[in-house]
Amino acid sequence: MKNYSLIIALLFVSVVALAKTTRDDAPYMTKTFSKTIDVLKVRTSGGAIAVMGHSGETRVEVYIKANNWNGGSIDKAEVEERLENYELTVKQDGNTLICEAKNKDESNWKFWNKKGLSISFKIWVPEKTTTNLRTSGGSISLSKLSGNQDFATSGGSLSLRSLGGNVKGRTSGGSMEIDNSNGDIDLSTSGGSISAKNCKGKLKLDTSGGSINLTDLSGTILANTSGGSINADISTLGESLELHTSGGSINATVPMDKGIDLELRGDRVRSGQLNNFSGKTEKNYVKGKVNGGGILVKMTTSGGTVNLND
Repeated sequence: MKNYSLIIALLFVSVVALAKTTRDDAPYMTKTFSKTIDVLKVRTSGGAIAVMGHSGETRVEVYIKANNWNGGSIDKAEVEERLENYELTVKQDGNTLICEAKNKDESNWKFWNKKGLSISFKIWVPEKTTTNLRTSGGSISLSKLSGNQDFATSGGSLSLRSLGGNVKGRTSGGSMEIDNSNGDIDLSTSGGSISAKNCKGKLKLDTSGGSINLTDLSGTILANTSGGSINADISTLGESLELHTSGGSINATVPMDKGIDLELRGDRVRSGQLNNFSGKTEKNYVKGKVNGGGILVKMTTSGGTVNLND
């Protein structure tokens, strides 16, 4: 009997937990817009932003949860009470969609505020939409967009998929991932790693505290890190390839079938077999021309080795 009662109790707890999870995952608000949207502007101080391009109706989902330091859920009545301290806006102004969650008392938004809320947005817009996104306390994810993207977060990661326009993103406290994207891409983080895969165009990637991994890239590339290694697999060179780190090694695979101005520096340099090379080769330094010179390929590290096609 005791075992039977225990099983019933555990099942009850599981059902309650499942119901609680379902409630927490449900949007607080959903709005749809039938008129044309060209620009999306989002501002929130304590939540995540996710934007997806698609061919259907523009839709905004708003998610709200407690922003207390120890987490925990709150019921709808508590949400409504706390929302009195916020300005929550989801509206269309001309061809611009505006989504904003702002604490009425700017000095009271801090994460440790016992009455704080984390207000997140999940948004579906036309693929050609241009975005301007800002959050102080959450991650940003973008997918299937061909317009220009400008976004920043002070406390979250960046996840970017299938972007086709100019991309400029900043985070002070998270990692960055981008794949299957084309255009001018400018990304920087002060506290995380960077991963770029299957991208074409002009890439500028910078981190002060993590590694950089580049896979199947084509184009002009500048990548810098102050605190990690760089691993690069470059399929096609653009105007230049520059990889720099102050605290790790560089391992790169690069096609050498074009004219290249080559410069490699590190504690030790391994450059594999260089055909049609003219220049200077030493233990920690290689500089010269491949196939008569042309495209700049430069790799430098202050605290590790450089391995090129080796």
